[in-house]
Amino acid sequence: MKLKNIIALVSIAITCVLGQTGVNDNSIVLGQSVALKGPAKALGKGMNTGAQAYFSYINEKGGVHGRKIKLLVADDKYEPRKTIKNTNKFINEDKVFALFGEVGTPTSKVAVPIAKEAGVPFLTPFTGAEFLRTPLSPLIVNFRGSYYSETDALVEYFTTTKGFNRIAILYQNDGYGKAGLNGVLKAMKKRGLSLVAQDHYKRNTLAIQKALKTIKAAKPDAVIMIGAYKPCATFIKQARKAGMNNTYFGNISFVGSKALIKNLKGNATNVIISQTVPLPWDTSNLAVKEYQKIFKKYKNYILNQRQNKNFVWVLWQKKNIQTATTKNK
Repeated sequence: MKLKNIIALVSIAITCVLGQTGVNDNSIVLGQSVALKGPAKALGKGMNTGAQAYFSYINEKGGVHGRKIKLLVADDKYEPRKTIKNTNKFINEDKVFALFGEVGTPTSKVAVPIAKEAGVPFLTPFTGAEFLRTPLSPLIVNFRGSYYSETDALVEYFTTTKGFNRIAILYQNDGYGKAGLNGVLKAMKKRGLSLVAQDHYKRNTLAIQKALKTIKAAKPDAVIMIGAYKPCATFIKQARKAGMNNTYFGNISFVGSKALIKNLKGNATNVIISQTVPLPWDTSNLAVKEYQKIFKKYKNYILNQRQNKNFVWVLWQKKNIQTATTKNK
């Protein structure tokens, strides 16, 4: 689903809830809890910057039925306990209309019950976890495909295209990793296969040595990885040093492709990453062409203003973003 379609859904919702929390004649207030620091910060900053660019574009065009989008942002460092605190503040103190753009499965898992209890919409989380899809909730609007569909595609590629049957998995030991693990197990069972090894690492750490020893001993053709970019990159580099030079490494999209490749210092040989949206460099796709045009126009202003403590308010208040961008060059 394109972001402009999400805006359309919000637009429809606004006509039904005008006068309720977070919506008035002039603004629509959203709250975003994401990792702005820590090992997953590239994912959080990327999600936030892209959203801010599009919201700036919408606001400059007059907003949603004349209402400007105001996005409040709080750092959760990819830790659920911080997400709970941020979510409660957004709902109880900031009185947001909706929660938007949560990054991660473990963080989304603790935020959703709070949102449901308060009757607050939970929009476009960056996770493919199944609990956001089953059972169906009218308060949850998903943007991307599920982890089950991604892991099935990876297993299909390795078993059918590459002809591999010795597959192992490294997963993050939390809701995100276990969602991916369940997807891989389901995909393997569907093809009459079993994993040759499975092991995990602790979230927000690079403690992959135990898992590497377990997985290397099984001599897999491919390792499917359900994790963040730093531990996954560390595993791949250490695996190569340990002699796993012919092994393929498959990552689902949440890993963050650019961040993973950067951490691998460009050595992405035998590294596969599944994708749930068009490649952001393929301008033959009209959605990508629109994204690149909008992002190029607004990103510098957003990145410059991120250092400002009043960043969100300044961004929402500006009437001429292009002038602000020029002044900040």
